Amino acid sequence: MFQNKIWLAFVAVVTATVLWFTFRAFTELYYYQALSYQAPAETTEWSVKTLYDDRFVLRANFTFFIEGKLHHGTTVFSSSTFRNPWAAEQALAKYSNKKWNVWYSPDDFSRSTLQKSFPVKECFSAGILWALLIYFVGLGYYVKKKTYGAKT
Repeated sequence: MFQNKIWLAFVAVVTATVLWFTFRAFTELYYYQALSYQAPAETTEWSVKTLYDDRFVLRANFTFFIEGKLHHGTTVFSSSTFRNPWAAEQALAKYSNKKWNVWYSPDDFSRSTLQKSFPVKECFSAGILWALLIYFVGLGYYVKKKTYGAKT
């Protein structure tokens, strides 16, 4: 590969970024895969949580029974954000009337949620970054071939 120190530092930073995003994607995939069992939610208490001054989300505290034992959990519906508390309150009425199933991990019952979603964004970001890293490494080899191949 091209031996310019600035280029090598740039590729090192890109590589570190790729590895970080890949680690996050695999972690999210592991948690998604771990939530493999379902049980009906017994009781659910709903509330509106303020993220920022103009961002609101719904939060649910729930209980469920597994093997005769009562377990508790909390889910924050961060994929559905609202601009004002009134919109969140209207959505809360719709969410609270629904029957919910709890997704949980059979290895750790404290790892549970009402909303199981595949980490598309994390996987897509990691894939794009891997493509960029391969491109930059290939570009380094191409420049080296053209630079040093022309001198001999």
